[in-house]
Amino acid sequence: MRKSFIVVVGGLCAVGVCLGTYLLPVRARQTASPVITNPTTVYTPDTKANRDLHDALLKGNIAKAKAALSAGADPEAVVGYDTLKEPGSPLFFVAAWSSDTPKTASAMVRLLVPKLKNVNLRDERTGLTVLMAAVETGDLPLVKSLVERGAVVDAVTAATDDGGRPYGKETAFYQAVTRLGDHGDDPEPIAVYLLERGANVNHQCADGSTALMRAAQHQKTNTVRLLLSKGANPSLRDRMDFTALRWAGVRGADDVVALLRDRTETNLWEAATLGNAKRVEALLKAGANPNEPRPVPATLASQTELTLHVGDTPLACAAKSDDAATVKALLAAGANASYAHPRTGKTALHTAATYGSNALIPLLLAAGADIDTDAVTLDANNKPSDYRHTQTPLVCAVEVANAETVRLLLKSGVVGSKHDQVNVAFVQLMRSGLGREPSRPHEQRADRVPDDDKLLEAQADILESLLKAGADIEKTGAVVLAVEAGQPGVLADLLQHGASPNAHRTGLSDADETALIAAIREIAQIGGEKEMTKNGTMESFPEDDFSEAEDTADQCLAILLKAGANVSEAAHESGLTPLMVAADYAMPAVIADLIKRGANINAADSEGRTALLRVANAGEDVSTLRWLLKNGAKINHADKEGYTALMLAIDNGDNVAWETYRKENAADIADERKHMRTVHGSEGNEPTRPNDTGHPKLVAALLQSGADKTIVAKDGQTALSLAKRNGFKSVIALLTAPSPKR
Repeated sequence: MRKSFIVVVGGLCAVGVCLGTYLLPVRARQTASPVITNPTTVYTPDTKANRDLHDALLKGNIAKAKAALSAGADPEAVVGYDTLKEPGSPLFFVAAWSSDTPKTASAMVRLLVPKLKNVNLRDERTGLTVLMAAVETGDLPLVKSLVERGAVVDAVTAATDDGGRPYGKETAFYQAVTRLGDHGDDPEPIAVYLLERGANVNHQCADGSTALMRAAQHQKTNTVRLLLSKGANPSLRDRMDFTALRWAGVRGADDVVALLRDRTETNLWEAATLGNAKRVEALLKAGANPNEPRPVPATLASQTELTLHVGDTPLACAAKSDDAATVKALLAAGANASYAHPRTGKTALHTAATYGSNALIPLLLAAGADIDTDAVTLDANNKPSDYRHTQTPLVCAVEVANAETVRLLLKSGVVGSKHDQVNVAFVQLMRSGLGREPSRPHEQRADRVPDDDKLLEAQADILESLLKAGADIEKTGAVVLAVEAGQPGVLADLLQHGASPNAHRTGLSDADETALIAAIREIAQIGGEKEMTKNGTMESFPEDDFSEAEDTADQCLAILLKAGANVSEAAHESGLTPLMVAADYAMPAVIADLIKRGANINAADSEGRTALLRVANAGEDVSTLRWLLKNGAKINHADKEGYTALMLAIDNGDNVAWETYRKENAADIADERKHMRTVHGSEGNEPTRPNDTGHPKLVAALLQSGADKTIVAKDGQTALSLAKRNGFKSVIALLTAPSPKR
């Protein structure tokens, strides 16, 4: 998370599985939706009251639901479709899962439960029960009433998905353990009650998971403590060979790990990960192989699309622990310090660098580990991944802001030029790490994660270390990256180190643009995000977040200008200038300042388009277009294809591209419309052309300023012919009207 500007866009998304006209919940283990063709709703029994109840449930209309019940509707009546082989669902379950909000769903469930004759009613397709629906509401009295009426506590959902794969077999108790209620770390009261009524604390779902594993995954320490006291077995394993202990480690639940560590029977890989030297020594003495990669169950391999089912070696696992005794025991038993994972290419040294296991690095180097080895990640076809960058131990340490590890590796003999690793590490720090909290590696203890308050200090330390090690500021595009990271202090420091204020984003850091362009773009985008929060199209955040971001972006721009940045410096490939970017984002004040500093308002990009032509091409901003015209923009300048601002405003080619796409993909579009019609009951809105008007306001402004409507482009088109081609009547009228006197 960037320190100077924190924007976290996120939240929970309620998702449903489409089933004709009603929804079922998407749980962790829900069966997939069947294919539906021209479905007809079938009710059993088919009565007006049942139809009315179904409609009320779909709309979340409690008043109408009550009326339907009063008219004799039966919540146990089944609704289905004549095209489906699967059985339909009782109306009760439509109530439980179709409402727009959990509050409405809960109200519907409470309304219908007293009307049920069979408290063990279930959805035959999914196996969901009335008790499970009650658990979802969080209503303990409702749950108690069902159990007291005879609801089976340990009934399970369907155990396979539509493909016959193990999927589900959950109990109400399992679901209650980690229900998203308001009890924090305290056990869910419903789960406690179900335990008291005999729920099986060690029930394993189809994938082998238990309530204890779920509690560990959700870092519910007190719930874990309760389950252990009720006899939960921490040594049970799921189909991925995970215990609750391993799940806790993966999720960073240190308190849960502490509870389970001495209660769980661990294998060599798990003991090594925990740094349990005594257990490791005992397993080695009993004949465990120190070089055997951890087996990857077929279930996990298929989920991750792996074709090579190999896990980490015990030594790589131990590299996470920073426990020297464990690593020494493995090395003494013959562990290979040079072994590289066949898919990720990483060695134990890479892992030690990632986890900040500084006590282990000298041991691994002494045992033959290569400090400069590059981990080459393979894709599913066992070929080097297209989405990789150099991954040496140094780069790994930089990515997680382990400053001490970076210094240790550099002192231990890193050859910076090998794999260009110092520059790669520098780019990774600047592009994806600077000012942002790095992700916590799986199974890393909290006390070994860099202190958040000292994050910037650690990253500044790394920055200096890499510069001293020979990082090339110009080659890495560091100045641009510092601007984008919102770090004016780092920007100033780089300039003091000799960086040019006219630096480009080049080489190792994606597409080319200048630092000045980046600064202007940052200011514009922050302003855009701020505006989006005001109009509700983006989640709102404290005003201070935007104030700080605006301040740092303004500082970066000021620092560059003060350092003598050339306001006419264009991007090498696109020819984009700072003034063009300011025009693209409707920033007349910035444009005016750039012009005062010598920027050319009529400079053209690689397509021959000036700021005026770019604004006309976008087709939206009349205000900026008028400002440019008023301040000297050449109105009849033509791009390399002979198109003027007037012509681009009318037709920039987007409509032709859109129509071509629709013709070439007509069959796919027809299939999609059929799917929408048969499954969802509507084809939706007919998509419109990107430009459906010809932008008459822009055209009028250009004509009023003297645009020449007779210019002919290289393809023979004129402004009028473009308007006629698209059927833009209002634009045609403007173009054929007598020219205004000027």
